[in-house]
Amino acid sequence: GFENINIDLISALPGQTPEKWEYNLSKAINWKPEHISAYSLIIEPGTAFA
Repeated sequence: GFENINIDLISALPGQTPEKWEYNLSKAINWKPEHISAYSLIIEPGTAFA
């Protein structure tokens, strides 16, 4: 198995509810990673999400 797990999560995704974010975060925590990074999506003009 893996000896070291690090997880990056992105919040504020289109269609993501607070409940979905909490579900995903709890799943990530259950894996007992060494580190979790959380980033908020910022939609910039001229990008694919804009």
